[in-house]
Amino acid sequence: MKVLVTGASGFVGQHLIAELLIKKFSVKALLLPDEKDKWDKAVEIIHGDIQHVDTLYPAVRDIDLVFHLAAVKGAFKNAPYQDININGTKNLVDAIKKVNPNIRRLIFLSSQAAAGPCSKNKMLTENDPCNPIDNYGRSKLESEKFLVNQTDIPFTILRIAPIYGPGNSPLSGGDVLYRMTGHKIFLSISPGERYLQMIHIRDAINAIMMAQESEVTINDTYFITV
Repeated sequence: MKVLVTGASGFVGQHLIAELLIKKFSVKALLLPDEKDKWDKAVEIIHGDIQHVDTLYPAVRDIDLVFHLAAVKGAFKNAPYQDININGTKNLVDAIKKVNPNIRRLIFLSSQAAAGPCSKNKMLTENDPCNPIDNYGRSKLESEKFLVNQTDIPFTILRIAPIYGPGNSPLSGGDVLYRMTGHKIFLSISPGERYLQMIHIRDAINAIMMAQESEVTINDTYFITV
């Protein structure tokens, strides 16, 4: 099977590509024009930008599946969430519809932030109303809604917990939280009110791979936690 990974140079992207290569997938990696190849000849490199739909045509051509990981992450005041997280997702779908409309599926790596934190007395389910508390979460939720409302491209939405593990930046949200809480994976983010889970990169990759293997997950949304 031939797949595309957007956000390929990121923490999750690099771990995912390593697993895909082990499983003998044929892999394309979408990198920004100024990013360097990290995989020698094992991966087909496509330079492009999800902000510019015309640069995505070579990336989505002749693939069976796309793992859409590219995003601006974190709760930053002036981050380009609209341009990259929302419009970038729309551009990717538009490119697929134009040059590869029979693609098997798009796996979208969303975030727990799209739903918002859970309370002390009730864990969130995929059917609960969403209440994101920052612009990052709102941008992920908007991207989810776009995928759900379009009817051309099969999708799976994975609301991943903050990720920690080897290879991540020591300043990344998941690793910072993991260290601050004494290596706990379930933590309170305000006194007795809101709770958040985390997930190790190995478990995250296993979940992503399981999602793409299952036909049951098509056109549905899942929380990915421990």
